[in-house]
Amino acid sequence: METGSESRPAQHGVGSLVFDLWSRFYDLPLLQRMGYQPVHDAVIKGVREESPARVADIGCGTGLLTTRLNSSVRGTVVGLDFSPGMLDRAVARAPAVRWVRGDALHLPFASGAFDTLCCTESFHWYPDQAGAAVELGRVLAPGGRLFLALMSLPYTTGFGPQVRWPARDQLAQMLGDAGLEVVEQRRVHRPPGGLLLSALLTVARRPG
Repeated sequence: METGSESRPAQHGVGSLVFDLWSRFYDLPLLQRMGYQPVHDAVIKGVREESPARVADIGCGTGLLTTRLNSSVRGTVVGLDFSPGMLDRAVARAPAVRWVRGDALHLPFASGAFDTLCCTESFHWYPDQAGAAVELGRVLAPGGRLFLALMSLPYTTGFGPQVRWPARDQLAQMLGDAGLEVVEQRRVHRPPGGLLLSALLTVARRPG
């Protein structure tokens, strides 16, 4: 596994052990079909339309979306995650993909390194979401697009001190403050559908 850059654990709200344990269950077919696959399908459709040369999947987990992106676009695809356990499974799934261990608050990539960024169902874990938005904007090339998806209620909500799902307007404001232009926000429904289970897919562009 190519590590690229080691994260700083103190900067991440939840230790990697939580995600190392979660990696043992993350690939369960029912969980993926009900929770993650509809979001992945929507993101892949949007990324294909962009035809990017350089793609990064931030918070890639066990690499399911990253691997599908690698098969769906002609460009180079990189997967980044904080958890060694998640990345071990990602490497086993697709050894040829470049996998990097890193923290979303300190991305180990040069400014403007990617044409497209994907970040699905991990943003709510970031303890400094405004800082993470700035980092995502930094590594996007001018004209590049971010596909960010997470569960979203009409109001900002959280679970304990470490997990927070920003409301639609707050997320748009956060990305705008980071220098990104929000192009689209739409809901992606997951079976059996409904507000509580739906995800909000936000597409943002770095001007230039």
